[in-house]
Amino acid sequence: MGCVLWGTRVIIPLKMRKSVLNEIHSGHQGIVKSKALARKYVWWPNLDHDLEQVCKTCETCQLKQKIPQHVPLHPWEFPGESWKRLHVQHAGPFLDSMFMIVVDSYSKWLEVFHVPHITSQATVTKLKRRFALLGLSEQIVTDNATTFTSTEFQTFVTQNGILHTSAPGHPATNRLAERYVQTFKVGMKKLANRSCSIEDKLSLFLLQYRVTPNCTTGQSPAEMFLHRHIRTRLDFLKPNTKETVRRKQYRQKAQHDFTAVDRSFSVDDAVYLRNTGGGVSQVDTWTGCKTKLAQFDLNTVHRRYGDQLRNQI
Repeated sequence: MGCVLWGTRVIIPLKMRKSVLNEIHSGHQGIVKSKALARKYVWWPNLDHDLEQVCKTCETCQLKQKIPQHVPLHPWEFPGESWKRLHVQHAGPFLDSMFMIVVDSYSKWLEVFHVPHITSQATVTKLKRRFALLGLSEQIVTDNATTFTSTEFQTFVTQNGILHTSAPGHPATNRLAERYVQTFKVGMKKLANRSCSIEDKLSLFLLQYRVTPNCTTGQSPAEMFLHRHIRTRLDFLKPNTKETVRRKQYRQKAQHDFTAVDRSFSVDDAVYLRNTGGGVSQVDTWTGCKTKLAQFDLNTVHRRYGDQLRNQI
């Protein structure tokens, strides 16, 4: 029996098209490759449409589809002040330890806690200690780990009036914490050659991070969070007017006090008072460590320094 051709392609009758479609799609190669394969062998009206329907209704193909294209970005609203929204994430096992990362979304202030285990109890304990120092935040953003979905953690945030936000299996929702987990790991790896404990390395990393200007805010986390500059050893390189003046004052005092003699007087001591009018008086009382109040009579009071008074001989 002969074949009807469309160029070099066989025209398939209606009753055989389903079988031919299944054969073409037997490798589950997707719409584009299935069409390319069919165009080498067969043709019928609406062939491309029929192949698309086969691929779209194939359960195997649907289960193995790539992740859909990203939806438009919806950035978190800038909180306007520090410690309102915190992003929390666990990191580990790393350096044979477990860590909890807390990032303030306003100032980018970073807290890293060395925890023995990733449990709800350990997480709540660390947050309670930080809240005791800085107060309760308004919102906590986490991933959907069981640590944060547990009854203990949910009870903790509810009792403290904290809004808890998480997205199941979607790390981008907590991207801020994810990014700082990587920042923390990279920073700690670079300190691996230092012969000190993990806690000392962590302290050095946090100090350097907190005083360095952030690329987003343009200011250091310390300046944004604490509203002041954190003093480091790098400050030794810059002249400090306050320290310079203080040191000069101390030197002047030391030189002056080398030949100075401290004087003390008691109430009713008879003293000589430096006065153009001269005369002898009694000490009535004094204020401060140097200024004396000397009284000539009941109606006259004079203020004098210690070196303007002397005992009668």
